[in-house]
Amino acid sequence: MLSKPCLLAAALALSGAFVPQVATAQFRVPQVRLPSAPPPPRPAPRPAAEEATPQTSGATTTAPVEEERPDARERYREDMGIVLGGLTPPGTAESPEHNRQLDEMIAAHNAAVERLVARDYPGVSAEQWERDLRAKLVTAENRARRTEGTIDWSMERVDRNAGTTPWLAASAYNEILVQDTELHAATRLFPDRVDFAAEKRKTEAALAMLVSREQAAAGFDAAALEAARNVRMPAAVASGPDAEAPFRQAWPTSGIPYRIMRIAVTSGWSDKVEYGRVIGQTRDAAIAAQDPDNPDRCNLYSFTVFRDRSGSVRRDSHSTRRIACENVG
Repeated sequence: MLSKPCLLAAALALSGAFVPQVATAQFRVPQVRLPSAPPPPRPAPRPAAEEATPQTSGATTTAPVEEERPDARERYREDMGIVLGGLTPPGTAESPEHNRQLDEMIAAHNAAVERLVARDYPGVSAEQWERDLRAKLVTAENRARRTEGTIDWSMERVDRNAGTTPWLAASAYNEILVQDTELHAATRLFPDRVDFAAEKRKTEAALAMLVSREQAAAGFDAAALEAARNVRMPAAVASGPDAEAPFRQAWPTSGIPYRIMRIAVTSGWSDKVEYGRVIGQTRDAAIAAQDPDNPDRCNLYSFTVFRDRSGSVRRDSHSTRRIACENVG
């Protein structure tokens, strides 16, 4: 698994880098719900004959009385409902139509933010404004704390699974885009919060590196490769065919289609106990393996093998991260 500092550093370092074009694919995109309070019924328009006009009586003229603006209060409730509700992708992307819908919702969200910043809502009290703004501040602070986790999770997710899930890069791009949109609202509504601005610079750097949904896969790959250059094979505590044999036997049981390049055994055998009874033994190794369809893609697996009491072996568990192929040695 790629570390957060490496991934975020890669995003910031590559924010202005050129990313090669890749073919547009069909992607799944999270639908976004923008909850808002239902608007009250609009008052019926007054007949033209009843329009307020200046009345004259002798030399005295009575100016028309300015009416309240229920439409402004309704617009305020709608706009504040959009911004307080936020953008919450519920799942993964499925089609370009979801991308289009998300873009429309983001545009509506940004427009609502700008109207709130302008505060052109006659009839809305200062007390209501302050109350709603305090509620928004709580959600903005919660969002800001998720920035690094969102970027790191998106990149790790794509690095692990993009080869088997073609739409995943666009879906992860959308996760970062939604985070950036939420931070845009925070920086516009709370311009004095320098921490919000700092978090938004991180999402901006990640989006600049990815360029677009269509090029996101190439951008994620570039970031992962940058981090992979710092990954090295660990030292082995045992080597040779006998030490490696159990891992080569168990490798096919893992379901990993990659070709083994090198095995570094990193532990001895230890008992595996369940319910107070020894059921077998486990041993650990670092296994570097290469994608048979992409010679430039190599992974480093932390691989644990299980040997039961009969002597047969199988995979017990594993985790993975990318390693630069030239670092395998």
